[in-house]
Amino acid sequence: MDPAALVGALLAEDVPGLGERIVRAFLAVWDGTPGQGPMLAMLRGAVSHEDSADRLRTLSLRVILRPLVNGIGADQPEQVRVALGRPGGAPVSRQAVDDRVRRGTVLALRVAEHGERAYPLWQFVHREDRWEVLPGLAALLRAVPETVADRWTLASWLRQPHPALDGHTPLHQLLEHGHADEHLLAVARATAARWAA
Repeated sequence: MDPAALVGALLAEDVPGLGERIVRAFLAVWDGTPGQGPMLAMLRGAVSHEDSADRLRTLSLRVILRPLVNGIGADQPEQVRVALGRPGGAPVSRQAVDDRVRRGTVLALRVAEHGERAYPLWQFVHREDRWEVLPGLAALLRAVPETVADRWTLASWLRQPHPALDGHTPLHQLLEHGHADEHLLAVARATAARWAA
């Protein structure tokens, strides 16, 4: 498998459907590996040894995720700084963005081993001539702490249909209701409990 060719093929189409294409590509690589021995050994090592997990994470970030994020333009820290600033005012500082990430009011996805992050653009909504973080997102970030699920897992969960939400995604529910209602928070907490078990 040539990671550069894989990333190029994934980016050949529009962003909608990228998540599905990533999963299909992973399954194709998995199924295409004779005997699946090397891939299985790598995944088993990552599950049982923290060192192996770190190496696999670093490799995935460096050769797959970072080029994908660059390719779709999701690594726009300047846009995030502007979005979090006051309307017509100066962008907030990088430290202010870091503080929002630490406090769990902005979703940041780690895309490099040295702390480089991407900010999913779907978490920002435009209202009355200004951008803001999607109302209710912070409550969901608190309901599923990073100690339970990394932010990539949470970002994926937010965009997946859920049976307890009548087949809608948690993100759809936030957009539809303008906040995280008790039902959505209960689904998030139940998911977090299941992941923590």
